[in-house]
Amino acid sequence: KPTGRHRPRRARWRRRRHRRAI
Repeated sequence: KPTGRHRPRRARWRRRRHRRAI
């Protein structure tokens, strides 16, 4: 899969977990 076109998976799960972690 083209990762350059698709958004970074780390940023996606990190953004959601960031709010829950806090």
